[in-house]
Amino acid sequence: MGYTIPSGDYSLPPLQVNVGAELGRSFGSALAAYGARRDKERKEAAQLLKDQDATKNTIAINQAEALRKFGSDLQAKGVPQILIEQYQARAAQKGKDAMQAQLDMEFGQDMTDEQRMQNATIVAGVTNYTTSTLTQMGALASDLDVVNDTDYVVYGDDTNGEQLANTFGLNAFKGSMISPDAIINGNLTGEGNINDIGSTVSIPVNSPYWDTAKSAGGTTVMDQVEKGLSLTNGRVTEQEIEGKKYYTFTTDVNLNNYESAGGVDLVQKKIPTLKSDKTLQTIRAMDETGAWSKAYVDQNPVTTSNLQVDEKGVPTGYKITKSYNIVDVNKIIGSKPYQDEIKAEYDAVFNSNSTPPVSKFLQQNYLRQIGSSLNINSEKWKNASPENRRKFVMDDITEKLWENYFPPSKNKEGDGASQEQMILDKDTPIEILSKAKSMFNPLTLQNYKEGDTIYLIKDQKTRQDDGEGDGGSVDQYSAFLQMTDDKLIEALKSAPLSVTSRGTFQVIGNKILRNDGSDLTSDFPQVTMKAFRAMLRKASATERNK
Repeated sequence: MGYTIPSGDYSLPPLQVNVGAELGRSFGSALAAYGARRDKERKEAAQLLKDQDATKNTIAINQAEALRKFGSDLQAKGVPQILIEQYQARAAQKGKDAMQAQLDMEFGQDMTDEQRMQNATIVAGVTNYTTSTLTQMGALASDLDVVNDTDYVVYGDDTNGEQLANTFGLNAFKGSMISPDAIINGNLTGEGNINDIGSTVSIPVNSPYWDTAKSAGGTTVMDQVEKGLSLTNGRVTEQEIEGKKYYTFTTDVNLNNYESAGGVDLVQKKIPTLKSDKTLQTIRAMDETGAWSKAYVDQNPVTTSNLQVDEKGVPTGYKITKSYNIVDVNKIIGSKPYQDEIKAEYDAVFNSNSTPPVSKFLQQNYLRQIGSSLNINSEKWKNASPENRRKFVMDDITEKLWENYFPPSKNKEGDGASQEQMILDKDTPIEILSKAKSMFNPLTLQNYKEGDTIYLIKDQKTRQDDGEGDGGSVDQYSAFLQMTDDKLIEALKSAPLSVTSRGTFQVIGNKILRNDGSDLTSDFPQVTMKAFRAMLRKASATERNK
């Protein structure tokens, strides 16, 4: 007896639902929903890519504008073009990193807070870098503006080539023409956010530059080069470039702490030295017009008189009288006001409590400015007592104040009062020499002697010599009347003489001629010596009776 398994009945009371049919329908609906969801996800993914591209484009545009502005700002600050391009390249790379970090922050799904903070730091780093770079380059660029200004000094040892290398390096960054045959390189050398810049300046060993520098007064330049070459890690090296020998000067600058505490400042304003006039006026040894105080002037003048002669030795008929009063410089220097002024100057430079304090570099440069041979790094300075250091510097300040104070080139010629210097020698009037030798030279602390310089007030007067001593009124015609005929002829050959109401007279071929305005001198009427002297006597009398 056979047994047949009935077909499955998937209808369940009381609903009588066909489970197979329902599963089919459910499965179909699920597929439809899945397809719709996948379509939606595909659209969302496409949109997400569009959003990312749009975001990336926007960032790229903004970064390009920021990069352009960065370069423009650097240029406005005077940064050399070669460094601008390198800074822009570094900023561009930082911009790429920042773009990716910003995209990750906006579209990343599984980022931790720590990752987001790291990305935020990367994004902010671009702005921080460009801002700090502009600040640092602004400080350097301001130094480049004054690197060759005589009121400023370039940092560095001025004996071993360090200062020379820094001067060349800064001029290289500035884009200056150092020498036509120089090879110049400037580079951004630091990595990351470290703004190190470096330069090399190579000048041929036989370059005309060295001769030019020497003729311009740079007599120790080659000494600095030679000293720099002798140092193991000096800033000066000798290199061979394409078969030619060069002196190469290297400069490295860390801009991250430029002009900040603990950092470097390659160009510094010099400490001003005392000015002679201002100092003497401050202590009332001299007034604002340049006149010496009577308290420091010998009141017993020395007077000299000489007949004036022309370049041929012919007397002009004039007498020059000079009156000299010696200025007692030692009395000025020994006065309390002067000593107080010099002490205050020393303390301002070497005992200053200013913030920031005066650097040793500027102190040494100050000594250079006053012509001192002192070196604050020497054993002499280190071992000297504070009192001796003060004395050393005060003596040098005093010597600088008085050295060539009235240089001979400024000695006034002609009538009137002037302040002059005179070197004592065998031609010095004996009266001045004798009086000077009784006074002290403050620079040697001994009596003046031949070869020393004294300071004088000179008052000069020039008048016609009438042969009657110093009394009476004189005029220019009487001086000619005192001459012999031969001397008068020589005088008129040297220069014509204008006689009031008579015209101008001159001598040509030993003949006295009156210039009547004719085109040819041969047409000038001749005047006899007797007639000319009569004209002179009448003109002289007229002058005397005015």
